[in-house]
Amino acid sequence: MKNNNLKPAGTPAWFPVALFAIVLVVMFWRSFLPDYVFFNNDGPLGVQNAAWVKMPAGVTGMWVDLNYLGNSGGAYTPSLTAMFHSLFSPLFYAKFFQMFDLFIVALGTWMLFRALKLSPLASTLGALAAMLNSTYFSTACWGVGTQEIAVGMNSFALALIVGCSSSTPIVVRWVRLMLAGMCVGVNVMEASDIGALYSLLVALFVFVHALADGEGAPIKRIFRGVGRVAVVAAFAAFISLQAVLSLVGLVGTTAQGSAPAAQDHDSKARQWDWATQW
Repeated sequence: MKNNNLKPAGTPAWFPVALFAIVLVVMFWRSFLPDYVFFNNDGPLGVQNAAWVKMPAGVTGMWVDLNYLGNSGGAYTPSLTAMFHSLFSPLFYAKFFQMFDLFIVALGTWMLFRALKLSPLASTLGALAAMLNSTYFSTACWGVGTQEIAVGMNSFALALIVGCSSSTPIVVRWVRLMLAGMCVGVNVMEASDIGALYSLLVALFVFVHALADGEGAPIKRIFRGVGRVAVVAAFAAFISLQAVLSLVGLVGTTAQGSAPAAQDHDSKARQWDWATQW
């Protein structure tokens, strides 16, 4: 006798995760061969083996001695990339880092679509489309996969923000906002100036979401939006303080360098020496 009370089993939660991993393994299958390593323009195996990029010493500062005296490479922030560098060898990094950052894109996008109440199939296909999008995929293969990690972390942040509705218990709501801020902070640590631009878009989303969600007078919703943006920004700044200070220092140095210079003979000579010394 058929039991009409039985519901069809849904897709297991691990299935999309496994699917993302399988697709990446197929795309990067040569990385698993012992005689092959993935070459990327901005971080090939030779660079990964350089002494100046070794971890954990890179946390205290890096001096890129590639040309003549070299130049400052800043310092590694406590990011996912730094964790990957610390846990694995340069060879493992060169082989599999592209797979790692594209997987973060897929997982973050999938969680965002699920938070938006899309069906499991739509969420999975949308995440695959994001992971294989030529913008993200080609950038990762070029060697700047940290930008893809930033995209994935922003997707995690948006998923947490979407989960903050007026019906959500207040403690859960504010914890989600704090975690979203930390995700935005990791985005800044990974993508630096690009991450800072992304964070502005996330802040705008937080504010608009607060205006559109819940009841109450418009002024109340505006204050709610400002409060949520402040919480996200505070925890993002807390996590990414080192990266933010580095960006501020870079902007200040650039502004000084772009100021009008004196045109007397000695100043011109000093400028010529500085511009041609390398």
